[in-house]
Amino acid sequence: MTREERDKRKAEKKARLEQKGSIGGVELPLNRGQLQIVFWALSGTFFFRQIFAPKVGTFDLWFFGMLLSAVCLVPMWLWVSGRVHGLPLWPMYCLSLIPSYCMQLINASETVKPYTQQEQLKAVLTMIGFVSIGSLIVHQLTNRNPPPAPVVRAFDLEKGKPMLVGFVLLGLVFTLSLDFLWQFGGGMVSAIRGVTTSLSNLGIFGLCLLWGQKRLNSAQIGLVLLSLGLLFFKNASGLILAAILGQVGLAFVAFVLGRQRVPWISLGIFIGLITVLHAGKYQMRKQYWVEGLQGSNRVTWYEMPGFYSEWFAKGLEVLASGGKSDEGDKVSSAGERGSMVHLLLMVQQKTPSQVPFLNGETYRYLPGMLVPRIFSKDKAVSHVGNMILSLHYGLLDYEGIFKTSIGFDPVVEGYANFGYLGVALTAILMGFVIGGITQLGCSTPMLSYRFLLAVLVMAGLVGSNNTVGVMTTIIWQSFLSLSAVALIFMKKIPNPLYVKAETFSKIGDGRSPQPQRAGGWATATPPETERAEGSSGRGSVVSGHPSSISENPFAVPPKHERPTRFVYGEKKGK
Repeated sequence: MTREERDKRKAEKKARLEQKGSIGGVELPLNRGQLQIVFWALSGTFFFRQIFAPKVGTFDLWFFGMLLSAVCLVPMWLWVSGRVHGLPLWPMYCLSLIPSYCMQLINASETVKPYTQQEQLKAVLTMIGFVSIGSLIVHQLTNRNPPPAPVVRAFDLEKGKPMLVGFVLLGLVFTLSLDFLWQFGGGMVSAIRGVTTSLSNLGIFGLCLLWGQKRLNSAQIGLVLLSLGLLFFKNASGLILAAILGQVGLAFVAFVLGRQRVPWISLGIFIGLITVLHAGKYQMRKQYWVEGLQGSNRVTWYEMPGFYSEWFAKGLEVLASGGKSDEGDKVSSAGERGSMVHLLLMVQQKTPSQVPFLNGETYRYLPGMLVPRIFSKDKAVSHVGNMILSLHYGLLDYEGIFKTSIGFDPVVEGYANFGYLGVALTAILMGFVIGGITQLGCSTPMLSYRFLLAVLVMAGLVGSNNTVGVMTTIIWQSFLSLSAVALIFMKKIPNPLYVKAETFSKIGDGRSPQPQRAGGWATATPPETERAEGSSGRGSVVSGHPSSISENPFAVPPKHERPTRFVYGEKKGK
């Protein structure tokens, strides 16, 4: 390789790193090079800490956890480097596996130690295979952006504000009256809760995005903050912090995409708040939970000031004492409470030597879950898979499954049904569904039907250890809710990411054709476009190179060759 070629490659690499990626036509706050720096800094800090921290278990457990962590980080590296596009649904799901699997191995959790080295290695290889198969399929589906459609169904930015506010208020009213509604039947209330949660998430994302873009006035911003605060404290009063992280995270991501910067002060305050609440959660549960009935003793509104004051005090005491309760017991971490690796180890150890494979029993109710409860009163609950698995492996008796729920994830469920074949089929299914939804949200504006569907699915899946039945219910309810909203409130509008190609008439014999965009489409920001006369806003004529928010900024312009037909007066072979 010559020096000129090396310099050319270095220049091309530098240009790629300086390009900004985009989601839904909105630039990310950092360019690709900066995103990679952040990724490697955080990943390097994680591995550096685990390498030099005192080892609490055997070297084998530590190595297995580190190996699985590296595999789970690969999808996120593919996303930050621009090798895959769209919302990072699969990368975020893989990151959620680190606390529930990898950290339990690295920290030698008490639930992992009873198993042999061979059983631990078997579980790690199972997870590596699951993540690898799913990542390969998602990569093939999202490694390029589809051409933007000329017309999309989306919210009108100005007319859609009252609608988004209504969705947030609907979710807030339902959450505040949830304790009263449970008295009228849990099945129908659960279905309504799924719909209102989807609409509430939709409103939170849309309003926080507009807030970040400075499209909300002071009254609307105050309403957003008040609604988020009430939802936070009401949902957290059940002493299950995971219930509120999804909506707060969704609001944070939407604001960052709209404002193009990270509010570090607000983020630090929120992390500190969660840290204190989590530290005191163990003692508060011992005091307020009825045995076998999680969160049934929810506090009333007038009791909340005293309730949270007590919670904060106990959290600060635990942090000051080095993570120990009043009785001197070590408070379990969030990762230990959400651990999945011990369930996978148990299922692999007992199946099929002690208990037989389920042969698809937990999947038998999936078709019925797609039927709305108003048409089927005897419809199975979405957690029926958890109930079957808990009974099958003797973790709960028949009465216990209606009082306590043990969460199993798709990997454990797949192995319990068909062994390694079940794990592989689960990875293939999740890869195609998540990859397809991710690709569907590409090349569309952020308040369009397709992009918002990907947002709702990501909010429901990320960080949730659920069976396939629960995931199916989440995706299906999000689809139905958003489809109803789209039909009633959304309208077809010109896609701002679509730019109609400019056509030119040939001059003379066609020896000097004019350049035009390949494929009939390109992307550009509204300030960079000049509306073509008579196009009614449906097409735009663009001069120059694609804009900075191009979904494919590295596309090579098409090569226009001279026509090969014979022209009078020229000799052959010339």
